[in-house]
Amino acid sequence: MVGGGDEITQECITVVQGRAVGLGRDAACCVSTMLIAPSQICTCNPTFIVKTQHAASLPGTLYIPCGNFMTLFRGKYRVESARLAGYDYRAEGWYFVTICTKDKLCVFGDVYGFNVNLTRSGEIAHTCWQQIPQHHRGVQLDQFIVMPNHVHGIVILEGRMDGPSLGQVVRSYKSGVLNQCRRADLEQWRWQTRFYDEILKDADAVGSVRTYIRENPINWDTDPEHVFLPVL
Repeated sequence: MVGGGDEITQECITVVQGRAVGLGRDAACCVSTMLIAPSQICTCNPTFIVKTQHAASLPGTLYIPCGNFMTLFRGKYRVESARLAGYDYRAEGWYFVTICTKDKLCVFGDVYGFNVNLTRSGEIAHTCWQQIPQHHRGVQLDQFIVMPNHVHGIVILEGRMDGPSLGQVVRSYKSGVLNQCRRADLEQWRWQTRFYDEILKDADAVGSVRTYIRENPINWDTDPEHVFLPVL
């Protein structure tokens, strides 16, 4: 929803979770408008900013474009050593992250039916993920799940000057989980060195990933490697 005092320009329409909530005088250029990653800027009015709440009451300042907008990236699944050339991974935006255990060792739990029964290591992985915003300024979380051998989650960066990069967030999380598991004298395991990321470009991508994360336990037995990654 759009907070009080926010201006809707004549060029732009604001869409929150797929629903139009404000419309300017000229709707012609706004036919294809969607809520997108905040690193995309409206070319009709590059200074157009609204305060909004998205998804699970997550506050943020987002740039909402009309149908004419500049896309700063073409997101693909990449590994940590092959980041998108020229892209600033401190930039504000929504990122889908997948982190796997080495050799896909199932140390976090088991899937029974539609549920994941977490081990103590899995509980630590779950709690540490929830605590990410406490350790990093300008970082918020959306949908996530801890599976037996990997973690899926949506990470939202606000693009603060003093904020972390996506890689710093992931490295800190991986280190924190391992350290707590070691201190608890739990089963010895390691993370896969790299991680997968996808830059979520629009509301459709965010919705698809949320659904995929929620349904991950259902699809566990249909994926031979147990870490199927959706193509957006």
